Amino acid sequence: MEYLGEDYKRIVKALIHSDKERKKRIRRGTATAFDIKVDNAIKTAMKELKLDGFTASTRKALIDKLYESIQYNTPWEMLGDTMVCRSLFYRYRTRLMYLVAVHMDMIDVSQSNDNT
Repeated sequence: MEYLGEDYKRIVKALIHSDKERKKRIRRGTATAFDIKVDNAIKTAMKELKLDGFTASTRKALIDKLYESIQYNTPWEMLGDTMVCRSLFYRYRTRLMYLVAVHMDMIDVSQSNDNT
């Protein structure tokens, strides 16, 4: 599994925490280039997250729970039905944050030992 350092985690969490305000700026047409880059990175990370064995609707529901967990700092225990066990949920959550970091060009994948 990929390692995402504490500094990277803080940055990615901050990007996702401020996503609600960013989406408002995009809708109003006042978004910066950085807003658009972050929005695209989050959307691409959500699309690329590997969740084998899930239907499209359950995949979307799980990704929404992962996103909610990061955005509002909500623990697994407080999210209700997440469809996966606690350890798998946090593995997917870490992977989603890693993918956001990759698409924000914070991590150079070519130098990573990631085989996925």
